[in-house]
Amino acid sequence: MRQHLLSEGANELSYEIREIVKKAEQIKNLGKEIQWENIGDPIQKNHLIPDWMKQIIADLSMQNDTYSYCPSKGILETRQFLAELTNLRKGTQITPDDICFFNGLGDAIAKVYQYITPTSRIIGPSPAYSTHSSAEAAHASHEPLTYTLDPNNKWS
Repeated sequence: MRQHLLSEGANELSYEIREIVKKAEQIKNLGKEIQWENIGDPIQKNHLIPDWMKQIIADLSMQNDTYSYCPSKGILETRQFLAELTNLRKGTQITPDDICFFNGLGDAIAKVYQYITPTSRIIGPSPAYSTHSSAEAAHASHEPLTYTLDPNNKWS
């Protein structure tokens, strides 16, 4: 017996940037020059990595602890630095415990959707990063919860 692997919301998936790239490839195949602004690749845009950054990476590659796991929320010293930098803005004050690192934007988006209820929605841009579009599509078949304000100004 076959099992359905995709949720009902999967048919809602669209990723406009991929469609733009398909059209640009067709135009490129006609001999026209394309300026690839949409893919976010700095090397494609001739923004080369500075030598000082390459040297830091080269030096780190020779240290054994570079290859170990870091704490799951990220290195404490880095989180402290970022919290202090943020708090200098005099807005909302945060602590290092308010900061959590991910393995890229895709991982962060996947984690957020993993922990929200299926009826929750996240407002985001369109076109959007593909992981966001995929995760939102998986939630698309669920009706969002609605709340009303009663006469005593309480939500129910």
